[in-house]
Amino acid sequence: MGSEERPVVIDVEPGRRGVFVSDLHVFSGRSVAESLGSEVQRRFTQADLLVLGGDIFDFKWSSLSGAGTLLAAEHWLESLLNQWNGEVVFLAGNHDCLPPFMNVLREVASRESRFTWHDHQVQLGDSVFLHGDVLDAGHDVAQLGTYRDKFHPTSNQSKLSRHAYSAIVAMRIHRMAPKLRHRKVLTCLKLHRMLPQLVERPRGVRRVFYGHTHVSVQGCEVNGVKFYNPGAAIRHIAFQPVQFELAASAQ
Repeated sequence: MGSEERPVVIDVEPGRRGVFVSDLHVFSGRSVAESLGSEVQRRFTQADLLVLGGDIFDFKWSSLSGAGTLLAAEHWLESLLNQWNGEVVFLAGNHDCLPPFMNVLREVASRESRFTWHDHQVQLGDSVFLHGDVLDAGHDVAQLGTYRDKFHPTSNQSKLSRHAYSAIVAMRIHRMAPKLRHRKVLTCLKLHRMLPQLVERPRGVRRVFYGHTHVSVQGCEVNGVKFYNPGAAIRHIAFQPVQFELAASAQ
């Protein structure tokens, strides 16, 4: 799937309950996703749909080797599908859009009827789900591929880079940049303006669920559209999986 392909619109049965989760950054040293497993699992019990909104895995900062991260990510997805009976939709983010991993997603989808994936966004009824890195790709879906190329690691990060990043996290400096760069209301306004290029039925959209910014947003409203972001499962950053109930798209 290419990021310039026609937006995907899927009609759904109204009333389906789901959970939106993004930015777990599993396999990176800054992630606290594993410690949050029971909380996320608790929310699954009230849902039959899980949307994984990108950067679920972090290939750039993984503590494993490249091949090791691929195998571990596939095992993580298979374990999720084995432990839970609902449907899973995976949206790729800038940290887990690695081409070899896209092949893994295709393989998992071919084996598991409850698993589907998209490279950036999908519209389910009245709701749009996306990773959100289009915000840093010139607000242009056509430029998303070029932006994401920068996150394809050719090798593991050096020990010096890891130590430097760990120090930034320990001092909580990483909390400030997202809040300054992706202010809640302004970010929602930008995404609202981008709806015509993201979906085929922008007038039918009532909610937008996005990740990437690491800034939790719980129902910020712009021109009748509500926006949600779960934050990030990263040390010292707020993280709150978003529960939702789907409705049919207005025509």
